[in-house]
Formats: sequence, C-alpha cells, structure tokens
Amino acid sequence: MSEAYRNICQRIMDEDHELVGVSYRKLDCGCMQFCGISQVGRTVACRYHLSGQPPTRNLEQLVCLKCRKDTEFAVERTVAQGIVWSDSAPPPQERLQIGRMVLGEDYQL
Repeated sequence: MSEAYRNICQRIMDEDHELVGVSYRKLDCGCMQFCGISQVGRTVACRYHLSGQPPTRNLEQLVCLKCRKDTEFAVERTVAQGIVWSDSAPPPQERLQIGRMVLGEDYQL
C-alpha cells in the first residue's frame, strides 16, 4: 500500500479516535474505497472513495462510470483488500476475528 493511501487511512482514524482500523478495497477500475472499523468489527457508515481516474484540466477528480453505477461496496470488483490497523488496535487474535467479520473468512493478518 502506498504512502498516500496510508495517509488517507490515518486521516480517517484521526477523525474518529474510536476506530481500530480502516479497511480498503482496490477495485478493477483503479478506484479505492476506505471504511473505518469499530472495536466490534462493524464498518462505519461513512465511506471514502478515491477515484482511479486521472483529474480533469481543472484538477477535479472524476468518478468512474463503474463506481457511479454501484449502490454499495463493489465487493465483486475487488482486486486487492486489507486493513490498516490503528496504533490502539486490539491484540492479534481479536484483529483476526474483526478482519474476518469485515473482509470474509479468507482474511489473514
């Protein structure tokens, strides 16, 4: 994961100090989706989307057509996923349990 993406995750955790981490998904269109994770393994309602499309001439980020059509997280278009844990994340066994609740049974630390 790039430093820019780690900075986004850190900014999300700075906005809500009760988060234990941020889940991310890279989509087949190049876009990235981020969502905060609570102590009990629930994703926070707010979702952050970083467009994979190049900015326009006036430096505005475009929303790709695939993502515009999505109504929820595009799980079926995921090409990479993971969790960036906060400094106050729970012990490894709890992180594994939370990770599997958020990203599925295949999640590994």
